Amino acid sequence: MSRWVCILFAMSLAGCRRGGSGTSTTMPARRFARPAVQSVEVRPFSFDDPDAVILVTGSTHGRLETCNCPTTLPGGLSRRSGLVASYREAFDNVRLIDTGDVLWFQPADPMNRYVLQGYRMLGYDAVALGDHELGAAGGPLGQYLRASPMPYLATNATIESEGLPIVPSVTLGPQGAKVALLSYVGPDTLLFVPDQALKRIDLAGLEEISRRAKALKAAGCVVILIAHVTELELDELAAVESVDVILQAHTRHSLGEVGRLGEAAVLKIGGAAHVGVVAMKIDSGRIVRMDFRLEVVDVSWPVDERLMDLYQAYAHEVMRADLDKARTAPLRRASSAECGRCHEAQLAGWKQGPHSRALATLEDVGRADDPQCLMCHTSGFGLPGGFTPKAKTPQLANVNCQDCHRFNADEHGEGAPPPAAVSKDTCTACHTPFTSPKFDLQAYRRHVGCVAARPTTQPHP
Repeated sequence: MSRWVCILFAMSLAGCRRGGSGTSTTMPARRFARPAVQSVEVRPFSFDDPDAVILVTGSTHGRLETCNCPTTLPGGLSRRSGLVASYREAFDNVRLIDTGDVLWFQPADPMNRYVLQGYRMLGYDAVALGDHELGAAGGPLGQYLRASPMPYLATNATIESEGLPIVPSVTLGPQGAKVALLSYVGPDTLLFVPDQALKRIDLAGLEEISRRAKALKAAGCVVILIAHVTELELDELAAVESVDVILQAHTRHSLGEVGRLGEAAVLKIGGAAHVGVVAMKIDSGRIVRMDFRLEVVDVSWPVDERLMDLYQAYAHEVMRADLDKARTAPLRRASSAECGRCHEAQLAGWKQGPHSRALATLEDVGRADDPQCLMCHTSGFGLPGGFTPKAKTPQLANVNCQDCHRFNADEHGEGAPPPAAVSKDTCTACHTPFTSPKFDLQAYRRHVGCVAARPTTQPHP
């Protein structure tokens, strides 16, 4: 099954606030017209009133939503958001962290931008950098991290780049029950990192982890170490003192039981299908009781439609690129008015159709500045020469002729072969099963306006 088909099928079945430098500081959440995702009841722990509930994800490798073929598979950010919202409703002091490998292994893949946007919308308190993130050093990593600011954690990995929002530790409240996070990247996990990225990365040894862990323990913190290591490197962490919990990362397999390594509890959590849940009672910087469970990210959790909108925007970008993959020159953004200089009847029909009012529909619901919506309600948003704020590019507001016909003016002049007809694939780049569940090509074509217009007989200059 092709990537495009999987994206559409997933849509048919799918139903921020942190940043900082050391310790997290509050950032304003984005506001959407739609209400927050509804919560559902979650299971209690074996003890009441935990001092900290930590939700742990990791090694999701760019997963936005699941393919859902041939059955409903677990995973996806929209359901994960429902799980997180449910825990935040049920318990105080819920924190959300990721152990790394958020990005797909191909740094330039557009899904990487979207998945970090989704993490920020989910309100992650810390995201550790794994080998997938470090593999993008010297490439798009800086762009990704700056575009979605959160506390990005890298204790022993230093990247030669200025101004990246990377911190060596993150301390989570509340006062009197503080939990501190450190991360360790083992050398063996970087074996497949490109040489151009390796040249920018400096790894400190376990001594640096021990030094920081002792200082945090002396400050009254429970210390959690996110260990981005291979199985062979895991045992080496037994030499690190003052660590209470080790989160074993660099894995797509989760285990439901708690292991031990020296004095530390070891939890193995990875893959998009699961969220690990750690509940703790804390006294004077020590864990006196701990519960651990794995939650499956399945259809029992509600869907956050904001995250589905994000997925819709990603799908549109992928499909748009697929539509234009055979082009030898990029589209030069043109307004419908420019096309109408020759195609007067079609312009008049376009003005009567819904595409000419696409941006107005967003304005009516207060979402005219939502990038997830602008992808389909304007021309070329997010691409060079495309729509920017309406005051700067009013001619590219709405869905213009070029968005459907996808050619430049000089490519269909007199004597040139006629452009290909608009296909269903062109329409479903925006009219997906999620956004247009009742989409019918013939029925929609009757409302477009320009389709029914009389073909122009005026030759193109």
